[in-house]
Order: sequence, then structure tokens, then C-alpha cells
Amino acid sequence: MGMGVPEEGGVALCPALVARSVSAAVVDVDHCRPHFGVSLETDYIIEVRSTSAEFDTFRISKTYSAVRTLASDLRRAAKLVRSTETDGSAVSGVTRIAQSVSVLVDKEAGRHLGRVSYSYAKFLAKQRRSIIDIALCEVLEHGLAGHAGRDRPVVRTFFRAVESFLLKGST
Repeated sequence: MGMGVPEEGGVALCPALVARSVSAAVVDVDHCRPHFGVSLETDYIIEVRSTSAEFDTFRISKTYSAVRTLASDLRRAAKLVRSTETDGSAVSGVTRIAQSVSVLVDKEAGRHLGRVSYSYAKFLAKQRRSIIDIALCEVLEHGLAGHAGRDRPVVRTFFRAVESFLLKGST
């Protein structure tokens, strides 16, 4: 039986991340007009589940901007790890994941100036949804395999960024 939704820095999520028993995927997309404005924002509803029942499944809402922030945080973690860590395989693992996620996320244009049609917004959301799913898979399923020592700075730095993304409020 699950333990509920983990708190940031909590008991269940970090060990589950290290054990690679967390999966996440975009399950829905929500388009809205904030403050009755002209712009159209898209929220990606991401379902986070434990593959080993360490916590209950929960959903979060993130914008594409939040995913860009995750990529930036992973790059920052990789830079910190390169300057402090001596284990070459750990450094290359963090660097590989950070670069992979950054390339995926950053290849999509940041802002679209001017008006865009609703159908184009849906098309863009579909593209970004697949990018987010691939990035989450890269981080959660392929990330830092073989580096299970959660007290190591390289692991803590990497997973702190991931945990922050999964547990902080909608952005």
C-alpha cells in the first residue's frame, strides 16, 4: 500500500528516484487563457507513479517553461558535479542526461510572438507533450544507473533537481 504523496525532501521520493522506481508521463493537456487575455497557455498534466508502491500516484501540472527550468537545473547540476566529483562515470552520467534533456527541450522555440490559432496551439502542445515524455523517461528510467549511493554529492545534486520539479507546485 502507498504512503501518500511524498513531501519535497521527503522519505519516499528520493530513494524511489535513486532506485529508478518512479515513472512519469503526460496524461492530459489543458489550454487556458490566463486572466481573460489574448495569450493561450498550455498546462501539461503529468502523472507520477511509483513502480514499487513506495508512494501513491499523484498528478502535477507544469508549463513548458517549468520543463525548461528542469533542463537548466540539470545543466547546473552537471556543472557542479564536474567541478566537485572525482568519479568519472558519475560525472559522465549526469552530464549525458543533462545534455540529452537540454537538447530535447531547447530545440522547441520558447515564445511565439503574435497570435497563434487554437489548432496551432494544439499542434504545438502535442509536439511538446512527446518531448516532455521523452525527457522524463531519460531522467527517470535511464538516469544514473549504477550510482545508487544516495549520500554521494553527485546523486543528491542530480536528484534534488528532479525531486524539486516533481514536487513543487504548478509553474
